[in-house]
Amino acid sequence: VANLGLRWVHSLAGAVWFGLSGVIVAVFWLVKSDSRAEFWRRLQPPFPWLAGASLSILAATGIYNAMYNSPIKPPGALSLEVMGRIAYGTTYLLTLGLKALAIGVGVWLAISLARGLKRAGFSAGGNPTAAIAQKNPRLLSLALANMALGLIMMLSVAVLVYLHNLSHLAVLAPRG
Repeated sequence: VANLGLRWVHSLAGAVWFGLSGVIVAVFWLVKSDSRAEFWRRLQPPFPWLAGASLSILAATGIYNAMYNSPIKPPGALSLEVMGRIAYGTTYLLTLGLKALAIGVGVWLAISLARGLKRAGFSAGGNPTAAIAQKNPRLLSLALANMALGLIMMLSVAVLVYLHNLSHLAVLAPRG
């Protein structure tokens, strides 16, 4: 039960992290440019906390999943020697490596997005109609990049699940 609970928490943390970028993109697409600064001001205080918490939870539960939800017994995918010998183990490890790299990219994006929100919401003189609050293409680009990263992560999860299942089936295959 704890195992399923941690998978759920992992998924929820991912939804929060990538959802934050969805909010930024939605504001760009749905809110008139002269009204955006107020949204940026409201999102700026909780953003670092939500981003930091969700990325920390993703990393911690990801390590747990690598240990306890991999094709082999604990330490699971963290046992590089054993993973290198099982069917699809190398590909599994490469996919996990991509996910670990994504956490690093996510941290960089979180810091960049937090700075962008601060600049967009608290523009020079506090004028909410200042150009930086109305048009901030870097903020939009960062949010879209993070959403693309989320799609890549969703695909990597599908690959990991597929490889996990194949590794179990490989045990049943006749050896020739």
